[in-house]
Amino acid sequence: MADTATPTTTGSGTGATPAEIGADVAAMLRSKTKDREIWDKWWDDQRITSIEGDGSTWTGRDALNAKNQAWEAENEILEFRIKGPFVGATGFSLHFDVSLKNRHSGDTMRMTELAVYTVENGKVVREEFMYSHE
Repeated sequence: MADTATPTTTGSGTGATPAEIGADVAAMLRSKTKDREIWDKWWDDQRITSIEGDGSTWTGRDALNAKNQAWEAENEILEFRIKGPFVGATGFSLHFDVSLKNRHSGDTMRMTELAVYTVENGKVVREEFMYSHE
């Protein structure tokens, strides 16, 4: 016999939707808006958690700033392309294709990255990065 139960609805709460936030974040990145400006507008300063592909995790805006400063000190972006947003009920994802140069060694590398953002009540509360290195 077929299950006739009515599905429940999952969402991101009140405030801006994942589609609205995702579209704006993508547009801001394409226009080369600084990360800090994007965070000021859309990230929950107290609750933001950032997770890298190796499991390294930072929580809170101060930790996010420190992570970003360390990354920028080590890397120079040569080319940056973005696809998306790809929107779901509780968040959105962006696909990045990045060419970068290590500032210390001079080595260059291409990196493909999927960033998955969780939205609650109109703010990003979690970002997780998944990588593919060429």
